[in-house]
Amino acid sequence: MPFQDYLVRERVKQAKLLLLTTDLKIYEIAEKVGFEDMNYFTQRFKQIAGVTPRQFKKGEGR
Repeated sequence: MPFQDYLVRERVKQAKLLLLTTDLKIYEIAEKVGFEDMNYFTQRFKQIAGVTPRQFKKGEGR
């Protein structure tokens, strides 16, 4: 696995944890884990998790 893919997966993993354990807004979580672009964050999150960050936070896809 290329390093960039590994890094994105780790960032999404950290974002999942923050979505479950904090009341931070999704854009704040995206920034906190290292994504500068919300659209890119949402796209990669959905590609890896199968749902959008908003859906994940609501309990879908867990």
